[in-house]
Amino acid sequence: MKYRNIPFVIILLIFTTFSWNTIAESNSAESLEKMLSAFIANDTEIQRLALQYQQSLLSDNITQNNAGFNLNLSTGTVNIKPGAYSVNPTIEVSFPALNGTSITTNIPVSISSIKSEPVAEGANISLQTELLGTTKKQQKLSLLKSKRSVLESQRAFQNQLKNTEYDFYNHLKNI
Repeated sequence: MKYRNIPFVIILLIFTTFSWNTIAESNSAESLEKMLSAFIANDTEIQRLALQYQQSLLSDNITQNNAGFNLNLSTGTVNIKPGAYSVNPTIEVSFPALNGTSITTNIPVSISSIKSEPVAEGANISLQTELLGTTKKQQKLSLLKSKRSVLESQRAFQNQLKNTEYDFYNHLKNI
């Protein structure tokens, strides 16, 4: 009668041992992940390279935005006199990708108390472009340089992550 419960006890022992190992392994994997993430978070070189990567991404965005067109609005010179005032607004639109083409408009306006209507005399419109210029090539070169900078900083960051993980596992192995 004593020996009838032995298979049940063996099955119970196997089940509890298996359950305990599974729980221990899952906790071990979680703690290993936590230790690795803390090791990586405390690495100053990774932090520096992450900031450098973010900076290169921002620089790339600025370079890409400069490739479109530029709009410059200005009030110009404003003169205020008793009974009259005048302004000299300027609008400039430039397209660096089109050989540095730019269009500038200048319209001086004066209003006085004697004349109730504004007077706009001497309006100027100018168009500038480079016939044999290098602006388009320089713009393309700066775009390529910024893309390369992003890739280099990304690679450096990823390589440092791999090296730090390798160091972590070496330190863990030596413990």
